[in-house]
Amino acid sequence: EINQAWLSYNYTNWVTLKGGRQRIVLDNHRFIGDVGWRQNMQTYDAGTIESKPLPDLSLMYGYVWDVHRPFGDVDGLPAASPNRDFDSSSHLINVAYSGLKLGRFVGYSYLLDLENGAGFANSCATYGGYFAGATPVHELVSLGYRAEFAYQTDYKDNPQDYAAEYYNIEASATVKPVSFGGGYEVLGTDSDDNAPGSVGFKTPLATLHAFNGWADMFVATPAKGLQDIYGFVQVMLPHDIPIRAVYHKFEADSGGADFGYEYDVMASKKFGKHWTALVKYAYYDGKDPLGATAATVASDVHKFWAQVEFNF
Repeated sequence: EINQAWLSYNYTNWVTLKGGRQRIVLDNHRFIGDVGWRQNMQTYDAGTIESKPLPDLSLMYGYVWDVHRPFGDVDGLPAASPNRDFDSSSHLINVAYSGLKLGRFVGYSYLLDLENGAGFANSCATYGGYFAGATPVHELVSLGYRAEFAYQTDYKDNPQDYAAEYYNIEASATVKPVSFGGGYEVLGTDSDDNAPGSVGFKTPLATLHAFNGWADMFVATPAKGLQDIYGFVQVMLPHDIPIRAVYHKFEADSGGADFGYEYDVMASKKFGKHWTALVKYAYYDGKDPLGATAATVASDVHKFWAQVEFNF
């Protein structure tokens, strides 16, 4: 299918208008992304308006009427498959201010009215913001930090009645040629006990592969929520070969279930101006099952990728 086809108009820094099938990426892809790592990129039939009325202030509004997801509307999918594209009447609002010495502040509202063959269960209203930045300590040393909070409720025709919270705290350091850090991310739930009918925090338009482990075991948040304690280290090896290792420890946000842990490793190498090779490995060791997620979170999974990319 057509990946992108759009028209845009720009008047200095005051306004940029864009309409048509387009790529939309906001912040770190946690809520709105293009899933660019996948073979089939996620794009949006949308109209967007961006403005920079002041040097450090950015404003964005988007109205989305279709979401073309990585799965594609391929032949043979059941009519009620949750992996079909979304019909949409969604609003995206993002305001960023970067005039602070220590970092950047962003506030957002994502009002997602989504429908496909599986129903309206992904429709949600999310309100939140984050502060992120980096501070140089020495010419070879710098510190990074990020803190984010969001609140979410059901929206429009979603049959679920729920409210859940999201928060993430991350700190990192670079001591060239090594970078390392860790964080704590929580996708909450509306339940404080083991009662049935719980609903976890939703991120239906995120670049999900970038979060909660590369084995993709938590692309849908469990009903009891998800706590992810993670750490990472990256080092630049000789011949400009970066290698990155990540560890995740997963637990339910409510009910005490232990979802297990995951190890991820990735290395890449550029060749000349146009070529990049990448190898990637993920090992997920699942523990306690929990309700409908028993078939996935209680599994052991190995995934391996080898990729060659040509850019021009």
